Amino acid sequence: VDRVKCGVFADAATGEAAPEANASDAANATGAAPGKVLKKKTHKRTLTVTPSTAGLRQWAPRRSDVADAFDRLAAIAAAEKERRAREGAKNDLEAAIYRVRNALDDRAKEIEPVSTKKQREEISSTSRELEDWLYEADAEPAATFNDKRTAFEALWNAVVGRAEELAARPKAIEKFRKALALAKKNATEVWPDERPWLEQEDLDALVKKADDAGAWLDDQEKAQKKLKNHDEPAFRVAELNAKLKPTVVLAARLNAKKKPVVVEDVNATNATDVNATDGNATDANATEPEPESEEDAKVTEEMKDEL
Repeated sequence: VDRVKCGVFADAATGEAAPEANASDAANATGAAPGKVLKKKTHKRTLTVTPSTAGLRQWAPRRSDVADAFDRLAAIAAAEKERRAREGAKNDLEAAIYRVRNALDDRAKEIEPVSTKKQREEISSTSRELEDWLYEADAEPAATFNDKRTAFEALWNAVVGRAEELAARPKAIEKFRKALALAKKNATEVWPDERPWLEQEDLDALVKKADDAGAWLDDQEKAQKKLKNHDEPAFRVAELNAKLKPTVVLAARLNAKKKPVVVEDVNATNATDVNATDGNATDANATEPEPESEEDAKVTEEMKDEL
C-alpha cells in the first residue's frame, strides 16, 4: 500500500497520471469493465422529402415571359447603341471644330488668295457657335451632330478646294494641251508616212477629237478669267482628264494597229519549184509582225500617262 501511494504521489508531483489510474477512470466513465474494447454503432433513420415551391415567385418561366425579357434586352441594347452613336457623332463634330480652327491659322497664306475676309470670318464664327452649342446638346440625336458637322466642313472644304485647284490648274492645262498637240502631230505628220496602213478616216477622227477638246478648254479658260480666285472655278482639274480620255484612247488604238499581212499567190505564175520555195519563204517572213519602234513605244507611253 505504501508503495502504491508513493507511486501515485510521485506521478502527481511530476504532472503525469499513472497508467493504471487512467484506465480505471475510463472504465468508470463508460460503465464498462476494465480491459473491454468499445465498438461504434451506426443509427439509421428514414427521412421523407416532399417538393415544395413555397417562397418562389415562379417555378418555370412562360413563353410570354421569355419574349418580354428578350424585348427588354433588345431595348437596352438599342439604347446603348444610340448612346454610342450620339457620343461618337458629338466627338467627331468637336474634333472638326478644332481641326478647322487650327487650319485657319496654319494655312492662312494658302487660303487667303482664294477667300475673302467675310468667308473666313463665317468659318470662324460658325466654329464658336457650334462649340457653345455642344455644351447644351447632350440629348440631341446622332443625326443632328452629323448634319451640323457636314455643313460646317462644307464651308471649309470649299475654300481648301479652291486653293488646291488654283495650285494644280496651270500644270494640268499645260499637260492637257501638250497631249492634244502630240495627237494632232502624229495624225497629220508622223503616222501618214510611218504608218501608211492607217485609214485616213481614223486619222481625221483623231484630229477632230483633239480640236474639240482644245475648243472646250478655250471656252473654259475664258470663263475662268472672268472669275475671281474666291469664286467657284469654271472647271476643275478632274474634268480635264475626262475630256482628254477620248483623244488618248483613239490615239493609243491607232498606235497599236499593226501593218496588215499581204500573202502572195504562188500559183498565179508558172514558177519553178525553186522559185515556189523561195516564195513560200518570203510569205513566212511576211507573216512575222514588225517589232514596235522606239518612237511608237514612246507615243504609247506618253498617251497612257495622260489618262
